Amino acid sequence: MDSEVVLWATETKVLFSRFDPCANSDSDGMISLRFIAASVVLTIIVAGCSNDRSGVVPVNGTLTFAGGPPPAGGMIMFNPVSVTDGLPHRPGTAKFDTNGKFTVTSFKEGDGLVPGTYHARIECWKGQPDSNDPSSFDRLNYVPKDFVPQPVTVAADADEVEVIIDVPQKN
Repeated sequence: MDSEVVLWATETKVLFSRFDPCANSDSDGMISLRFIAASVVLTIIVAGCSNDRSGVVPVNGTLTFAGGPPPAGGMIMFNPVSVTDGLPHRPGTAKFDTNGKFTVTSFKEGDGLVPGTYHARIECWKGQPDSNDPSSFDRLNYVPKDFVPQPVTVAADADEVEVIIDVPQKN
């Protein structure tokens, strides 16, 4: 029986076998249930904090070009300007197609943005730009290079945020 761990529950303590060098025990081999409970709670809190995305607010919207549908699919990048104190400065991205609808992703698909203020940058290409031809980045993008959408604000108490962006026609 010495090699087996015998659990015996009492009102406040658990009895382990005679010699358990890893146990936090008193002289007669008793371990406090409070110690075990505190260890379990601490483990849950530490593990939970690393994966907690509960502060993210769902963000979706519509992108138009001069009031009409986008001429091609593309991407919107949401870069944080400021975020609610204590939350990470995490950017978000959203893909759109020719219907212009999008849903923002920060940590996992479609989760939204951390509460704060963001600048959006839109890319919608006519063709693949060439790094050997710097003018191709302006020439092949349907978005005017000087277009800056209004900042996007995500309130911490919002259930969901709807964003509408209209890109002006490129001259």
